[in-house]
Amino acid sequence: MDSDVVVIGWYGLPAEAEMDASVLEAHGIPSMSMTDDAGGMLPSLQLLAETRLAVRASDAGEARRILGTE
Repeated sequence: MDSDVVVIGWYGLPAEAEMDASVLEAHGIPSMSMTDDAGGMLPSLQLLAETRLAVRASDAGEARRILGTE
C-alpha cells in the first residue's frame, strides 16, 4: 500500500484545483486538494495561500502526464 502523498500542483483558486481533481478522478486517480483556510472558517486566507493538489506518490507521474504538467 502506497501511503506517501506528493503535491503535483499549486493553484491560485480552489476551483482550479477541483477541476484538475475531477479530471484525475475520471482517469481513476484519487487526489485531494488542500487549502489553508482554517477548515473553511476563514475563506479569506485562500487569498494568501495557494491550494495544493496531491496524489499518491505512485500515481504522480501519470497524474502529471494527464494534466500536462510534466
